[in-house]
Amino acid sequence: MKKWIALCAISLTASLAQAQTSESKEQLSTPTQTRLVTQGFTVSVNKEFSDFKIKGISSFNGSSIEFKEKADNRFGVKLGYSLIKVQKLGADIHLGYSQYEVDNTDIYSVTAAGNLNYGFNEVIYGYGGLNLSQIRIKDLEDLLPEKEYKVGAGIQLGLGAQMTENFSGILGYRLTQSSIDAKFGGFKTGEIEMSFSGLELGLIGTF
Repeated sequence: MKKWIALCAISLTASLAQAQTSESKEQLSTPTQTRLVTQGFTVSVNKEFSDFKIKGISSFNGSSIEFKEKADNRFGVKLGYSLIKVQKLGADIHLGYSQYEVDNTDIYSVTAAGNLNYGFNEVIYGYGGLNLSQIRIKDLEDLLPEKEYKVGAGIQLGLGAQMTENFSGILGYRLTQSSIDAKFGGFKTGEIEMSFSGLELGLIGTF
């Protein structure tokens, strides 16, 4: 009887040890799930507090005229996709459209941008990246019948806060710029450089 009890005890101990070993291996082989701040398609409305700068440069003698004025950002919207991870690098991309009024002149821009982002925790994150923009001035459509619009590069960076599962807010700095080649008879007569720079507030919905 004692031998039988001893054999049962040894058998149970061995089975328990084997089960614990298998469980430990399973836990080691299971990858740690990445925590997310947010992920999905995004729609955002934005308000900029920016300065508009325009500079005209003559191709003949290099003379230039520069003008700088506060811009009234009347409307701004972006569509994109965002992946923000907690304590890891993520990325987001978007396509944006903005309307401005500067000194009673209508201006609008189209921007494609990409950012790297980093979630400090499940609420606060930072972002920074590059953008490509084309800026158009409505009054120049008639004043410069022969012209070529150029795309310019800019930057954006800032901080965001994930307020709910689907909504976050951002506060950042954005610079967008582009240019126009003025032409006459097919020849370049000058260049007009344009840029917007300043603070940006945004409300982002992620779905």
